[in-house]
Amino acid sequence: MQSKKATPQTKLKTVDSARHRYQAFKKVRGVSSLYRYYSRNGKAGSYYLIARIKGVLKKECLETSDLDFAKKKIPDRKKWLKGKKGERSLLQLACDFKDATTKNQKHSQWVINHLQHCSFAHQNVQKISKDEIARFIKSLALGSRSTNLFYERLKAVFDWGVPDFLEENPMSEVKYRMQIRRQVVRKKPDAPTLEEFCQIVNCIRSQKFSDTAEDSADLVQYLGLAAQGVAEANALDWSHVNFSGKLPKISVQRKKTKEFYSFPIYPDLMIFLRELHSRCGKPKSGKVFKILNPKKAIDSACIKLNLKHYTARNFRQMTITNQLRKGINPKKIADWQGHNDGGVLIMEVYSEVISENDLDHEIREVEKLRPQQKST
Repeated sequence: MQSKKATPQTKLKTVDSARHRYQAFKKVRGVSSLYRYYSRNGKAGSYYLIARIKGVLKKECLETSDLDFAKKKIPDRKKWLKGKKGERSLLQLACDFKDATTKNQKHSQWVINHLQHCSFAHQNVQKISKDEIARFIKSLALGSRSTNLFYERLKAVFDWGVPDFLEENPMSEVKYRMQIRRQVVRKKPDAPTLEEFCQIVNCIRSQKFSDTAEDSADLVQYLGLAAQGVAEANALDWSHVNFSGKLPKISVQRKKTKEFYSFPIYPDLMIFLRELHSRCGKPKSGKVFKILNPKKAIDSACIKLNLKHYTARNFRQMTITNQLRKGINPKKIADWQGHNDGGVLIMEVYSEVISENDLDHEIREVEKLRPQQKST
């Protein structure tokens, strides 16, 4: 019994090579030489051009899964296979690139809007030189970042046109304009004195007609005594506070790195935490502080006391500055802050603070250079 021959519309073409053993191409009805790729599990892929050119069977991927766009590419692709390149103007190529890609659509449209005012926008892309492109981009008078972005997107347009409409990308050797990086000037920490800090805490604690005055004062006092940030204080649990041992410590999770680090409970901090622990009923676990952000309480206290508008970060800077002035190793302070740079950042930020306008500190440093007297 003779089997029926499959019609061209339903016939599946398979590739015999081991690499494409399971690939199958199904003919698209009504379109000459257009096939759709299907994987082994039946998932549809890109469209392919399969045709016999000059007696040789050619199979070319059209790199699209859109039927309408695949139909548009067939004539140009056939010209390419026959040795004749298709023709596209720069504006048409940019529009085709935008239709074929799904990423950065806003940037592609931005490039097209600028190209509409270009003198060679309707010129064949094969006749456009890199010097013309450079002069046009320079005439736009864009900023450094926008110029780099325009170069990048236009280069992607030309890359997409190779090899259908171009032999090579004219912008392949064009260098982007270097971005001018602004020099980062670190501001000196504007930390309060210990007297100002105590005044702020007492002012917050003595606020009348406030249900959160006590809780806000506790959080502010902890930030200053422990030299910690607000995010770390919010995550602090009583189970992380260890009052026992030769060196009582607090374990804290740093918000930036999500890693735990520990620092010792300083003498002043020990007195405050034990008193707070007693007021809370000596719990074994649970959040230490009820207030998430003490900004409003600090601002109102600074206004009442006629002080600078300090922030929670300034209280941490106050304690770190005092630790450095007392001669504690910067590397050890960095460990207590959860830094892994060996104290580089600490010295970069605070080295001027502990030296400028600090006569006592300068005198102590000079005394270290005095030669020791030999005993007779």
